Amino acid sequence: MREDARRRFTFGFTVENRTVRLWFSGRADVLVSDPFDFVSKPELLLEFFTTVMYARTEDLGWDPTMSLVHDVNGKHQYDIQVTVPTSPKPVVYRTIRLISNVGACVLRGRGTRVWEVQQLDANGGATGAPRVLKDSWPDSDRPREGEVLKQVLKDVGPKEDVQKFFLTIAAEGDVAIRDGESVDQTLPEDRRQRLCARSDGRPPLRFDLTKEDRSERGAQKMNKFYRSLGAEIRGSQVSSYSASQHRAQAPVRYSPKTHHRIVFEEVCNSLHETSDLTAILMCLRNVCQPLQMMHEAGWVHRDISAGNILFTIVNGVLQVKLSDLEYAKRYNQTDDLSTAHEVRTGTQEFMAVEVNEQTYLFGDSTAYAAGYLDAFGPVQANPLYFDPTAFPPQIPSASSTLTIGTVDKPALRHNPLHDLESIWWLLAFVVFNKDLKLVLRDPKFTLPASLIETPQARFTRLIAQEKFANSIFLDGTKRLPVFIAPDMRIFVQDCLHPALKPLATLINGIRAQLVDAYRAAEKDLSKIDYASAKGIYKNISLALLSAIPFSNAQLYSIHVPCSIAYALHMDSEATAASVSSKPTKRKPTADLKDESG
Repeated sequence: MREDARRRFTFGFTVENRTVRLWFSGRADVLVSDPFDFVSKPELLLEFFTTVMYARTEDLGWDPTMSLVHDVNGKHQYDIQVTVPTSPKPVVYRTIRLISNVGACVLRGRGTRVWEVQQLDANGGATGAPRVLKDSWPDSDRPREGEVLKQVLKDVGPKEDVQKFFLTIAAEGDVAIRDGESVDQTLPEDRRQRLCARSDGRPPLRFDLTKEDRSERGAQKMNKFYRSLGAEIRGSQVSSYSASQHRAQAPVRYSPKTHHRIVFEEVCNSLHETSDLTAILMCLRNVCQPLQMMHEAGWVHRDISAGNILFTIVNGVLQVKLSDLEYAKRYNQTDDLSTAHEVRTGTQEFMAVEVNEQTYLFGDSTAYAAGYLDAFGPVQANPLYFDPTAFPPQIPSASSTLTIGTVDKPALRHNPLHDLESIWWLLAFVVFNKDLKLVLRDPKFTLPASLIETPQARFTRLIAQEKFANSIFLDGTKRLPVFIAPDMRIFVQDCLHPALKPLATLINGIRAQLVDAYRAAEKDLSKIDYASAKGIYKNISLALLSAIPFSNAQLYSIHVPCSIAYALHMDSEATAASVSSKPTKRKPTADLKDESG
């Protein structure tokens, strides 16, 4: 399922001595049979083998709407059919290059793959401009992304240039197998219950396939794993934080899913695909505009991430696009608890703290975790780190008090502030979790001494930066404390390259304004709406605009080429290679010295 895009689900079996288990893995379920002895019950194993031998390929999990081909360079490509309701025949697209397949690496989930494709004509020849095809398994009970996008655009209304901030749909449809007889879906709920029923009447067992090693050695191995990643994954949506959280939680039940494909006209890049900090800041600034349009129309996105903010260059101008509206919904919509999903919506690294905690945190009567107040004391300006005059005038400092406690609270609803907080976490991710490279505009230029790090200073800074980044993006231990702190710069003084230190004040200022907005909005939870965030869009936009000169100076531009973990890994390899390449001189022993004398 990870290696071959044609795999919809798969069967397997394991043998331990005389004990056999049968396995099934799909995009929403992993099932395993009770063990049996194949010597005393050979008929069970024979039935499995004969069933597999005589089954049709689609019954074994292969996708009949996708075929493997070889391009002129001998590389594997796919011809993919997209069923369009308005056409009697499916439209066929041939892949040109893979944009992202990291979603398919997860055992359960949407299994999203994205390709750049070109449509084929009746003779099998390429026709038309390149497009982008997204193949995924959304939840069956959710509206499809195309439906949501059309409704959002309708609700936004005829605003100027609204379409340029969103993708244009060329084709879309659920995948139909067996000549269009049925829609391709994971196990429906009734079949789940039958398959999971146990012969002795006991309820089905649920288990986690991962085992957490809490020992110090286990922690070291995990850290080494993240450092040893050979490269950044293009288009990555894998959440290391959510993976670590998953190990600590009860096994999650995934909702039934439907195989779906959608084709977009625009071929764009995501924030994952650029290392230019100026371009990233411009994208984060410009995406506030379509977000504001959605919020004004009564919608929230609910999955702001680096993979869902796209950009393209049109006539030398950067144009941002907001994508992946599958999880978008009206924020005044009443949730149906009977269809609630166990899997939280959003990408963990960029998820608002309230969404992550699934509770309101900032209201006077809905405060959380009194221990944080004891740790920080009253929320007020710290003269050592806090300089309100350093902020752009539109960004206020934090308020004088933040009440924190524990009481019963109503169910959390995603609101516009949560989307805007995800923008802040994206900015924090780029600044705190990425290594930095200063690119001189002219080889003749030299950097000021204040921006040059010695190897030892760089190593010390990277270690501190990795520790802080892990605490908010990997294990999440400081995620909430950092966000609600009186001044988050107390956490990052030793973590930033000198060229990025001016951004710490700006990041802290945006965070302070978000905290103030949360506190004001949550005085009355029934009235949280677009007005709660109305003044913040412009302020965030102005703040990010003021940050661009720091990333795009006269002497240099700033790039963020890789994660801190990968930078440390590469630095250690370079150091080891340097040491091993130096010739070693063997000192003569005392006996040899005597003989030579």
